Amino acid sequence: MYNLTDLQNSDKQSLHVNTDEISIVIQPTAETIGEYPSHWQQIAQELTEIIAKKLSLPLLCGMMQLEKMAPKGYTTAYGFENMPYFFRIAFHDHYINMGIIVKFSASALSFYQQIFQEFYNEPIEVYDILQRLNEPDWDMHLSRIDFCADYFNFPLSVNDIYQNLKKNKFTIVTSKGKKRHSKTSAIEINREAKTVTIGSRGKGTNSFLKIYDKKAEQLENNGRYAQVAQNVESWIRFEVTYKKEYARQLTKLILELPSRDSLQQFIANKIVEKYCLVDIESNRITEYSQSLLDFSSYSLPLTLLSPRNNELIQTVHYMLKGSGFFPLLRKVEEIWGVNAVTILIKRLLFEYEFNYVPNPDLNIWLKKNLLELQVLDFEEYLESIIEIFYKKNASSSKVTAKKPRRKDANKL
Repeated sequence: MYNLTDLQNSDKQSLHVNTDEISIVIQPTAETIGEYPSHWQQIAQELTEIIAKKLSLPLLCGMMQLEKMAPKGYTTAYGFENMPYFFRIAFHDHYINMGIIVKFSASALSFYQQIFQEFYNEPIEVYDILQRLNEPDWDMHLSRIDFCADYFNFPLSVNDIYQNLKKNKFTIVTSKGKKRHSKTSAIEINREAKTVTIGSRGKGTNSFLKIYDKKAEQLENNGRYAQVAQNVESWIRFEVTYKKEYARQLTKLILELPSRDSLQQFIANKIVEKYCLVDIESNRITEYSQSLLDFSSYSLPLTLLSPRNNELIQTVHYMLKGSGFFPLLRKVEEIWGVNAVTILIKRLLFEYEFNYVPNPDLNIWLKKNLLELQVLDFEEYLESIIEIFYKKNASSSKVTAKKPRRKDANKL
């Protein structure tokens, strides 16, 4: 949320990070629904009213009212009489598993934050919203969250960024230094890129980045921040959308922040974690990504909790626990020593390379999955699978003085 007093000096460079829009899904527990799943509509109606009160919406925005337009997939949606932007609390009349969605558009979230602060004389951020909705009677997670970095008066050009990416002068890396192999596209007018999208907006994607001229957008559409746009020389926005598994992980990480004061540094970290622009020729991080790094604080990295192809994940997890492979290595080591373990592994690799014959089912699997998985960086993909394994088994693997914490393979 911006105001003119923040940007009185129209020549000064400044970086602001914020949350642009959010969607939250609330799924009642079995105990909440009880023995009356057939009464779902009544239960959902009651929960909708509870959610609204927890966010002070009736007090701030007036009467809750039924709306004709619902978020995609939902049938019953409510808004509020004094909310001028798209905001909905919605549920499906028959599908309990869809839960209840709380959807703030960017303008609705900004408006809600403004009137909340005016009424209570204190700010409200996504951190506070999640804290208010974090209840034992339901499971709650973000299904989408957009983080934005706004560069005011930086020497930035959307078209220059696009051309540099197109000509392989710039590349995009993750915080681990891994190059992203993401599709780059642009909306061009008179051969000049106005909006650049990195990654896919498709249904299955977990994240994508959009870079665009926010000043032009606000002035052309007489937007909510048109006055801010008039008061600055330039305003370029980097907007990262996180969905699905990444959004779920962000829910937990945001709830674990010490306070709302940590949120902006956290947002900066999460933008640059997946989308860091590097100048290939100089091998240096670009000024705009460096500004985010300088502003950010450390946070646990996001891992793909459901990497492509569940069967492959399960096989690796089975090798780690349940297959008997590690107990076999331990037996060999205890009886014949660590060198015998090396001999065993070398022999297994020999048998795989020269004597193993794949069955027809494997060839069918490869035909189906090879192209989809081949585009992934294997080391990063494997690390995400291992990370999932340890998260799934965290509750059963207590750390004691006798049992050291998991070692990081990247640090060996």
